[in-house]
Amino acid sequence: MGRPCALREKEVERVFSTPTIQQINSDYAEFFNLVGNNTGVDLSENGFRDITTVVDFLYIQVSYRIYYPPLPDWTTEGNVKCNNNPIIPCKDKTVYEIMKEMNDLRFYVMYNSTELHKLDGGSVLTDIGKKFGEYVAGNRSVTYNIYSAHDSTVSAVLTALQISDAKQPEYTATVMVELHKSAGDAQGHEVKVFYKPITDNSSIEEKNLPGCPSPCKLEDFLQYVKRFEISDWDKECGNNVPTTPAPPSTDSLGLTHQEKITIIACSTVVVVFCLILLIMFVRKRSSRSMAPYLSLGTGA
Repeated sequence: MGRPCALREKEVERVFSTPTIQQINSDYAEFFNLVGNNTGVDLSENGFRDITTVVDFLYIQVSYRIYYPPLPDWTTEGNVKCNNNPIIPCKDKTVYEIMKEMNDLRFYVMYNSTELHKLDGGSVLTDIGKKFGEYVAGNRSVTYNIYSAHDSTVSAVLTALQISDAKQPEYTATVMVELHKSAGDAQGHEVKVFYKPITDNSSIEEKNLPGCPSPCKLEDFLQYVKRFEISDWDKECGNNVPTTPAPPSTDSLGLTHQEKITIIACSTVVVVFCLILLIMFVRKRSSRSMAPYLSLGTGA
């Protein structure tokens, strides 16, 4: 999910610009102004989209039961004005409760489109389907796979499977996708999906996939996740990938034109240098052999 994707950015921009979301931004304009004034975070452009910047810190404090310091006083105030928005009613709710409800819906909206199913949670589900296929084919070296991920990834997987409860997953929330032998078919296999929303208790939910109630035949599950396959990420996303230049042509020796010019130039320099040394050597020998004899004189 962290890889660059132009299509994903465009799709996220689209889902946060729908009339429904814009109506929330309009109805809660005064609310976003209140939050912004108390935090310094600018929520004027798209408060619904950006509210997670604020609420995440508070949610961590509440989730981990960090009672000191307590939540800021302004987050526990009520009487919030929201123009009776039908999607997120504000009556009898505190500022924090409204922010949390917005963030829950935001997690759902963020991943709930055909394109986002494929680009986000779909990559995990494709990998699971691939491993199930390999196991049934006889490659059983791995029997248990664990994917460590953020709450956003958990939400993306739940939404892609169309079993999301439209809430931000609790920290340590777990999705389990299990491969079983079919009860009535010795050669068959089936898939069960479980969701454990919180680890503080033993609650665990068995989920039914759309059109494939649990247990779901492996063939049907693989067909379901097949829609998420991406063979070329950059092509799928429409990323502008620099074109790799063609390698320079070479001769029979594997040398490019530029390499041959370099070799010729270096060879010429070496030859010229050797000629200069040879000329200097010859001239020095010649000067010695032609030295004049000393005159002995005849005496007077």
